Amino acid sequence: MLKNNAAALVGTIRDSINKLIVSELESYGVEGIVPTHGGILMFLYQTDGLSIKELTQKIARQQPTVTVLIDKQVKLEYEERK
Repeated sequence: MLKNNAAALVGTIRDSINKLIVSELESYGVEGIVPTHGGILMFLYQTDGLSIKELTQKIARQQPTVTVLIDKQVKLEYEERK
């Protein structure tokens, strides 16, 4: 039972931190970006472009998830596809 309570507490803390990060980003005029986008933005900033496959490996997410995240960032004009 203790493990279940700890897992629930970790989930609650994670959700609270994510909300705080989104709130801080919005206070600086950065809208539509969530913490999950951070890894993608970091790796793209460090290189001159990466494929979806490369990003998938770097941020340890599934390809469909990365595609959705990239599509959103492109739509919000935070990055562009080449």
